[in-house]
Amino acid sequence: MPVFRLASALDSDPIVEIIRSGVPEQLLPYTTFNCAGYHKYVLDTIHCQQSRADSVYIVAAEGEKVTGFAEIRRDAEKLFLNNIYVVPYAQSKGTGRLLLYEGLCQVRDMNQGILELDVFADNQKAKEWYFALGLTPISNQLWVDISLSDLPSDKVDWWVVSRMPQANAVHEIYGFSEFVLLTPAHNYMIGRLGTMYFRSTTSDILEDLSALVALRSLDSQRRLFCVGSPDGVTRSRIRGSRVIASSIRLRGDLDSILMRLRSRIDHKHY
Repeated sequence: MPVFRLASALDSDPIVEIIRSGVPEQLLPYTTFNCAGYHKYVLDTIHCQQSRADSVYIVAAEGEKVTGFAEIRRDAEKLFLNNIYVVPYAQSKGTGRLLLYEGLCQVRDMNQGILELDVFADNQKAKEWYFALGLTPISNQLWVDISLSDLPSDKVDWWVVSRMPQANAVHEIYGFSEFVLLTPAHNYMIGRLGTMYFRSTTSDILEDLSALVALRSLDSQRRLFCVGSPDGVTRSRIRGSRVIASSIRLRGDLDSILMRLRSRIDHKHY
């Protein structure tokens, strides 16, 4: 039976290897996992775990071999399962079920009563597993790849950027970063992934011409990767855009989820 524990610095290499092999190859460019400095980010996050960091890595280990990990983010009232991956040969042994249970128990504070996570809409096996644990859908999101090259540039309103020096310093280290773009319509948190993409997590930006032209002005070689609501994506109708994936946000009562996991673990007699 594997041991479940907080990740150590020595686990950073296998964590990165597991996650890069687990994400569909065509989606890797749209994630931080594909960035050159992602390994250092994982290592630095692990070093911060003892200082009440919001993100925590829990690993499943058989001897010295890491067979899976869960990355869990915590805030005052809920936990968010950022990632959970198990190597193929350990999946049939129930490692994922044990990893999720142990990870949630180790990371949870008593005030956290909700678990949320995202799952790809076409991952039927994962959806069925989460539904059986009592999680239910609360929203849908589309992943969209957008060209900024054909945007009209006339009648563009005011815009500025904030926190760019800090973002540049972080980008140099990790290969990804985030800054603030301000327009009359909205303030946007804009990510940068490697050298290829800007990233936004709101479809509002797709209807804000000033924001889109601002991004093109900042780096004309980048495309925009946006994760947004289906309605917002549909309304935008930007030329050169394509949907690359669809995801579902799930939510459930944490006590109920832990109880169902515990029941399945006891039934398997590990």
